[in-house]
Amino acid sequence: MIHVITVHWKDDQWIDIQLEYLKKHINGPYRVYAFLNHIEKDHSHKFFYASKDNITSHAIKLNKLAEMVCKDAADDDWLLFIDGDAFPINDIVTYAKLKLLDYPLLAVQRFENLEDKQPHPLFSITTVGFWKQIKGDWEKGYMWQCKGRMATDVGGNLLGILEREQIEWYRILRSNKKNLHNLNFAIYDDLVYHHGASFRRNISRFDKMDRPFRPGKLLKLFLKSRFTKNITFYFRKKHEQRIVEENKKLSDEIFELIKNDRNFYNIFQ
Repeated sequence: MIHVITVHWKDDQWIDIQLEYLKKHINGPYRVYAFLNHIEKDHSHKFFYASKDNITSHAIKLNKLAEMVCKDAADDDWLLFIDGDAFPINDIVTYAKLKLLDYPLLAVQRFENLEDKQPHPLFSITTVGFWKQIKGDWEKGYMWQCKGRMATDVGGNLLGILEREQIEWYRILRSNKKNLHNLNFAIYDDLVYHHGASFRRNISRFDKMDRPFRPGKLLKLFLKSRFTKNITFYFRKKHEQRIVEENKKLSDEIFELIKNDRNFYNIFQ
């Protein structure tokens, strides 16, 4: 049995799409467990289990669902963690069966996100037995060196467990041939699609580093005034808002393509 764990937050537009692709690309028995917070329409009947408990942390939601599954599931059952705006585009079972012979955990690694090295829950597969054995934890906390600074994020504590126990895991890497954005709209190992930033403000650490705020010459002169701090903050926020709007426009265009073309991912080949 495959136990699929996902989270949808304040938006239901991905629910039917995700469920459709899961059904198409999981060749075997499976159940889907979800957190469905702040969604007006009731979709609970579409899932084996759905919670609306008022929990904000994405990682805690994943941990709670995994804990619930592990109470009754067999040790050789699979746990499949997947973001609400992610879904498979190829056969998961054949792929994972081969990889799990050599690795106890398979997970996306978003090295393209300023060299993030942790396993990411946007797509990850392991067995119930292994998750219980290591006391798996998706919360951030454990830190790593990343682009000359220390960083942590969702999946940080899981990385810490794997490194302390010296457990090798399989890294599912970005395989886009064409990138419309260097972080969002990702295909990983020709297996799974992740849209990115669907449930939050559409700007990432990568965006801020890739398109930093650089005031022009006239603005630099103006910023030498005694109001420098407040004015700089204002123009930086205006700059970031432009990035958000550009990302949102592109996101909406690709989402429309996804709704209307089940082979949409060919645009990334």
